[in-house]
Amino acid sequence: MGKKKTPDKSQRQAGKKLKQSAKSAKKDRKALDHTEEDIEVLLQEFCKKDAARTHVTIDAAPPPSPRANFTLSTLPSGEMLLFGGEYFDGDVNVCFNDVFKWNLDVHDVVGDEVQGGDETIARSGGQIRAEQADNPAWKLICSLHTPPPRCSHQAAVFRDHVYVFGGEFATAEQFHHYRDLWRLNLKTNAWEEVQVKGGPSPRSGHRMVVWRNYLVVFGGFYEAARETKWFNDVYLFNLASMQWQKITYSPHRQVPAERSGCQMAVHPSKDLLFMYGGYAKVKIVGEKAEGKVYSDLWALNLAPVLKRQAPTWEKLSRKGQAPSPRSGAAATVHKQRFILFGGVFDEEKRRHTMQSTFYNDLFVYDMDRRRWFEFKVRGKKSTDGKRRRKKKSGALEDATAGDSDEADGDDAEEDDDEDMEDFDVITKKQFGYIDDEGNIVYVDDVNEEEESKDGVEGGESDDPPQETRTTKQKIGAKLEGEKETKEEEEEDSVVPADEILPETVEEKGPVAPAPCPRINPALMIRGNTLYVYGGVVEDGDREITLDDCWSLDLKRLDEWKQVLPGTMSHQVWKGEMSETEESSDGDDDEDDDSDNDDEDEEDDLEEDSVGRMKAREEKELAK
Repeated sequence: MGKKKTPDKSQRQAGKKLKQSAKSAKKDRKALDHTEEDIEVLLQEFCKKDAARTHVTIDAAPPPSPRANFTLSTLPSGEMLLFGGEYFDGDVNVCFNDVFKWNLDVHDVVGDEVQGGDETIARSGGQIRAEQADNPAWKLICSLHTPPPRCSHQAAVFRDHVYVFGGEFATAEQFHHYRDLWRLNLKTNAWEEVQVKGGPSPRSGHRMVVWRNYLVVFGGFYEAARETKWFNDVYLFNLASMQWQKITYSPHRQVPAERSGCQMAVHPSKDLLFMYGGYAKVKIVGEKAEGKVYSDLWALNLAPVLKRQAPTWEKLSRKGQAPSPRSGAAATVHKQRFILFGGVFDEEKRRHTMQSTFYNDLFVYDMDRRRWFEFKVRGKKSTDGKRRRKKKSGALEDATAGDSDEADGDDAEEDDDEDMEDFDVITKKQFGYIDDEGNIVYVDDVNEEEESKDGVEGGESDDPPQETRTTKQKIGAKLEGEKETKEEEEEDSVVPADEILPETVEEKGPVAPAPCPRINPALMIRGNTLYVYGGVVEDGDREITLDDCWSLDLKRLDEWKQVLPGTMSHQVWKGEMSETEESSDGDDDEDDDSDNDDEDEEDDLEEDSVGRMKAREEKELAK
C-alpha cells in the first residue's frame, strides 16, 4: 500500500478547532452535571452522620482503598494507624476520615490473598472472608466524635494518644483548611477535640513532630480564593499544660523561608530538629509567582525552650552526597539519622509541557556527622550463604558485621554498636572508583563546606559538590599471617581489593523488584525495617494513586520485599488527556515543515489542559 496521504494545513487546522470545540462542550456539560454542593453543607452532613453513632466498633477489614496525603503512624504496640487521605480519579476528589489499624505480624501477602498463620483473608471487591477474624491484619475503627474528613494533615504519637492537626477538606473545585487539634485515645479508641486558643492559623502541607513533651509545628500553606499564603512560623504545643506557644523572632534573625511540604526529623538524643527542602511559590516583582523547590537544610536548637527562651535556627552547609533537587519526598528517623525516599523534579519543556522525573532512591542524613549519604541496596548474598569479609584492622571494620538472620523485632542493645560500625564503614567507603593504574580512589569531600559558600543562600545550590580532594589506596597482595603495627596500618592500609570493593554481581534475569518511583508516600520504621506505603505517580496527565507497600532491612540492605501488591492496575482514570497525548500517534505522518506553522495554534489548544495539570501538581508538591 502507498503512504498515507497527509491532509493539507487548512484541513488539519479545521479538525483541531472542531476537536477543541467538542472538548469545550464536554466540559460545559460536565460542569452542569456535576455542580457541587457548598463545602460547608458537605461538612455539616458528615457531622450529622457522625453524631448518629452511639458506640465504638472495631471490625476486620480489607486494606484501605487507594488514597494520598494520609498519615500512617507507628504505635507503641508496633501496629500502624492510618487516618484520612484523599483520592482523585480525574473527575471527583474524595476525602476520608476513617481509621485503620494494621498488624504487620499477622500476615504475608502472596498474590491476591492475605495469609497469616491459620488465617486467610481474601481480598475481593472490598469484602473479606476470614477463617479466624479474632486477629485480622487490618481493623476498621468507627469511633465517636471523629474529626471531619481531611487530607494533607499531620499526625504524631505521644504515649497513649495520636494527635492530629490541620489539613484540608478538598473536592474537585472547593477546599476548606482546618486549624483544629484532635487526639485519639489508643486504649479506648475514642476521639477528643482539644479546644485551645492561640494555635496556628488554618493550613495544609505543614509538618509536625514530637520533641520531649511538645508538638512542634512548622510551615504549611493556606489557599484563598485569589492567592496562596505560605508559612515559616514555629508553634509549640505543651502536652503537659495543653497550651500553644508561638515562637517569635526579631526581623534580623536568620530563619528558613516560607514553605510547605518539607521534611523534618528530631534527633533521638539531642534537643535538635532538622528541616530539609520544601516547596513554595515565590513572588517576583513585575512577574508571575514561580514555584521554588528548596534544597536547603536547617537545624533548630530547641534546648533554649527548656529555659523559657526562643529556639534558634542554624543553616547547615551541604556536605556529602546530597539528594538532587526534588519535591514530594518523604522522611523518617532511624536512630541518629533520617532517611529520605522518593520525590519528583519538574522541568517545563517546549509547548508548555512539563517533564516530571520521579525518584525511588534512598538518601540518609547522619545527624551527628551532619553529612548526606546515598543508600543503595547491595543485593542478596551468594548462594553458598557466604559474603566476603575483610580483616578487622584499623578503620576497615567488617562492612557486614551487622548481618544476621534475626527477626526485625526489638533488637538487643549490643546490636546497635555493631549496626553503627556497619553504617560507618559503608558510608566511608561508598564514594570511590578504580583509576587507570589500578588504585582505589575514595572521595573525601572535605572541602564541601567551603564550596557551599559559593552557592545560593549559603549552601542551597542545587549543583552537586565538586570533588576537591581524593585519597588513593593501593591494591596489594594478601597479607596473610603478617603482623603490622598500628602505625604501619594507618600509614599504608594495604588491603586486597576484593576485600574492600563490593562483590561483583552478574546481572542475570529480571531486575530485582523495588518500589516504583513516587511522591508523598508514607515512611515508617519498625525495629530495623523501613516500610514504604502508597504515594502518587503520574503517567502523562493521569494521576495514579498507589496503595502498595514495600519493606527494606536497614541492616542488610540486600533487597526490597513486597508487603502489599496494591490495586493500581484496577484504577480507572476519568479525567481528560492533553492534546499532545491524544494526537501523538498521528504526528509522525505530518511533514516537518508544517510543525513550525502549527506551533502557535497547538500551544493555544494545549495551554488550558497543561495549566490545569500544572496547578494540581503544584498543589500536590505543597502537601
